[in-house]
Amino acid sequence: MSEEVKIQEQEAAAEPSDQKEQLSDQKGVSLKSRKARTQKTTKPPSDDATSVHLDDGTATEEERPFDLDVALREDSFQERGDEALFADDTPVPAKEGKKVSKKGKKKKIKRDIRHGRAYIKASYNNTLVTITDAQGGVVGWSSAGQMGFKGPKKATPYAAGVVVKSVMQKVAEYNLKEVAVFLCGVGQGREAALRALNAQGMKISSIKDVTPIPHNGCRPSKPRRV
Repeated sequence: MSEEVKIQEQEAAAEPSDQKEQLSDQKGVSLKSRKARTQKTTKPPSDDATSVHLDDGTATEEERPFDLDVALREDSFQERGDEALFADDTPVPAKEGKKVSKKGKKKKIKRDIRHGRAYIKASYNNTLVTITDAQGGVVGWSSAGQMGFKGPKKATPYAAGVVVKSVMQKVAEYNLKEVAVFLCGVGQGREAALRALNAQGMKISSIKDVTPIPHNGCRPSKPRRV
């Protein structure tokens, strides 16, 4: 009888250990089922929502500490582009394929004009002399007002001579030898300017008066009452 009692006691002592093993197995199954459910229900984090573009490309917002400099740099990068990103630390890389051209002064081409034209406009108030090439392109010009004469002195013969001298100095580099003269106006400086051209050693090939003459055009003003 004693042996049977011992066997029963051993069986009774072994029952709670079996129950513990069954409970542990049930807990393991329940944990596995919970993990499977959570994996199905929860979606993987998207790159736009949680991930932040860093150097290694693996850190997330939860893992990395908040850095104010990095946040400001990212905002400036989105607003202003590549230049804002590299403005703090490194220079912006230069774009390839574009060469910076340095603007230099254009070389002045010396022209050799042998034959030209001289336009003399002598009015009651001023005297203008213009020298052009054979096609009519202006080479140099001057007037009595430009030479410093004022008032009635601008229309004097002396002023016309000074104007011709200044014009000839301006066109000396073109080696002008011969001109065709075109006179316009009835001022005192027309004959003085023509003589000054001849005195400067300029050969005058022709003289033409192009003063406009009305053919009973505008009605003249009424005479003054004195």
